[in-house]
Amino acid sequence: MNGKGNACWNYDGPKTKGYGTYYVEGIRIYAHLYVTGYIFGPPQAGLETDHQCGNKACVNPLHLEYVTHAENMRRAAEDRITRDGKFWTTKLDIEDVLMIREMSQKGMPVREIADRFDGIAIRTVYAVVRRERWRHLN
Repeated sequence: MNGKGNACWNYDGPKTKGYGTYYVEGIRIYAHLYVTGYIFGPPQAGLETDHQCGNKACVNPLHLEYVTHAENMRRAAEDRITRDGKFWTTKLDIEDVLMIREMSQKGMPVREIADRFDGIAIRTVYAVVRRERWRHLN
């Protein structure tokens, strides 16, 4: 969403988990929610603000819209995938996940699989094998 004249407007104040924040009488206000409410009015029941650009610090109204929680989470999952196929919260990439599942299907113990991937917890291997994580991969 960074076409000419359509760049992100990054909030330059304090941030909480990447979102622009400020306080009014001790109450935390998220900058993107304030902008969305000011421009579009309060959300209808069941809707929340989403950054179409995927940039949590952005307050450009052209990048903000009301969507359902399910749509917001779907988009967030897509945004977490980087160009190299890694999620921002994991050490695994797509090839690792597929290899872990293949090793498990061939009967390799979970502890042994975890040992082959430096720094990966056994519970992470279980979550990958059970498709609790990376469930979008077949």
